[in-house]
Amino acid sequence: MPESVEQINDNDFLNQLNLKTAIIGQKIIFYPEIDSTNIQAKAIANQGTAEGTVIIADYQTQGQGRLKRKWISPPGKNLLFSIILSPPISVEEAFSMTLLTSLAVCKSLIQLFVLNAKIKWPNDIYINQRKICGILTEASTVQKKLNWIVIGVGLNVNVDFSGNQELKEIATSIKMETGNIQNRKLIFCQILEEMDRLYQSFLAGNFNLIKEEWLKYSLILGKTVRVFSNNFEETGVAETIDETGALILLTPEGERKKIIAGEVSLRIPEMESFLSE
Repeated sequence: MPESVEQINDNDFLNQLNLKTAIIGQKIIFYPEIDSTNIQAKAIANQGTAEGTVIIADYQTQGQGRLKRKWISPPGKNLLFSIILSPPISVEEAFSMTLLTSLAVCKSLIQLFVLNAKIKWPNDIYINQRKICGILTEASTVQKKLNWIVIGVGLNVNVDFSGNQELKEIATSIKMETGNIQNRKLIFCQILEEMDRLYQSFLAGNFNLIKEEWLKYSLILGKTVRVFSNNFEETGVAETIDETGALILLTPEGERKKIIAGEVSLRIPEMESFLSE
């Protein structure tokens, strides 16, 4: 077996994790290959399952990021998983779960590897101006009430873009940043445990503390950014986020505008040649 491919199988992966969590990861379902962990997680959530159930796969045939963008990951290289949650929050607050997850991933990369990880609102993790992780959050609502949330995470661990002239300028991995092949199980456990801690804090009413911590790791805070979708475009300084996770933008006219993640894209003009979503 090539050294660069770390095999994950059902018995090893599920029996040797030794997770220290109260909610997240108490039930983990592993697939060697699947269309998409988010697709499967949504189906399982609709059938009913324990909160904190995690779906993880070694390979996805239909991986997808925000705005329907295709997420390609070679087998046996990265972490591809989805978490099912049912927090007692409104539909408007659903994006706060993306913030929690991005913070959990960011802190885990720093704690394990001392990497200069930063969060690019609304859903990406960057290291040295290159993307290392994407997060896709999808929710089910019933009469404007939240039923469940599925949070999908795609983290580049042992993939190497060095030979790809296009991708190596915009994407990175833990292996590329550290120079070594890394243990995916160790990273997976760290992220789930950090996410569990943050989620319990959130349920205890501490979102403001989580928000302040998130802001410390923000890639865009204080920078001029351009946000746009099919029907609007706005430029201003990224000032903060509000209690729902929406971006507060200070325009050149001095007006503060609330930008909801939804279907928007974000660019940082001073880094335009590096950052794209």
